Order: sequence, then structure tokens, then C-alpha cells
Amino acid sequence: MNDSVRELITNPINILKAAFSTLLISLILLATIPTLVKVLEHTYTPTDYYFVYEDVSPARDVFEIGDKLVFASTSEIIHETRLIWNDTLFCDLHDGVGMRHFSFKNTDRELVPVRAMSTKLWQYNGDVPDVPSTCYLESVITAKLQYSNKIQKIIGLPFEIK
Repeated sequence: MNDSVRELITNPINILKAAFSTLLISLILLATIPTLVKVLEHTYTPTDYYFVYEDVSPARDVFEIGDKLVFASTSEIIHETRLIWNDTLFCDLHDGVGMRHFSFKNTDRELVPVRAMSTKLWQYNGDVPDVPSTCYLESVITAKLQYSNKIQKIIGLPFEIK
């Protein structure tokens, strides 16, 4: 046995240092492995593990000027998740410019509970054209996870405002 190995084995301070280093490395690994597993889960798990939106459609084909816009969303929440809805109303005001961004509404819910596939009616609270228009709604639904986001985009059917 060479002198440096003999010194390491026989000196109690060196034994304590080696034991402490091993313990410290073990604790660091124990602390980081669960986080790493969550990061990988959030990164590689598909969106439909958390939620599925099948449709976001206008409740009617034609709304009167001044009416509140009502939409029907068909969705399933598979795991309780914080969801954010970014809804953008695109409209052609029949002024020769064509379809364009008209208004935007953001809705953020802390936690949406698990629910089976169902259709719910809801009211769009963004600005609405006050002239005859052809419009559609684009919804971007985001699950806010601890280490990533899962996003689904849906473009609804066109409808008229008369």
C-alpha cells in the first residue's frame, strides 16, 4: 500500500471528509432526481394528458349588433390543471380591408377541476364590432405547469354580426 492511501485510511479526518463528501453528493442526487423527473414529465407528456378541447364554436350563426357573443366549448379536463384562455376575435368589417384582429380577451383560472367531455356555454367579454361583420374566434388554451406549458389552439367557425 502506498503512503497516500495509508494516510487516507488511517487519518480519521480524511475518513470523515470522504464520508461527508459521499453523503453530500447523495443528498444532492436525492434532491435533484425528483425535480428532473418532473421536468421530463412536463416536457414530454402530450397536451391531451392534461386537457382536450374538441371545439370552440359560436352558439349561433348570426348575432345582432349589440348582442353579447356566446360560444360553446367542448372539452375534457383529464388532470386538475391551471388553465389560461387567450381568445382573439378576428373580423371582416366589410370595409375592404378584410379579416383582421379585432379584440383579445385573456382568462386565467387558478385550477380547473377534472371533468368529463362536455359542452359549456360562455360569453366573450372582449370588444365586439358595432357594424355588420363576419368574424371567427381563435382560442389558445394553455396549461401552466410548474416546468413547462402545454398549448392547444382552436379556430372556431365563422359567424355573422348583422
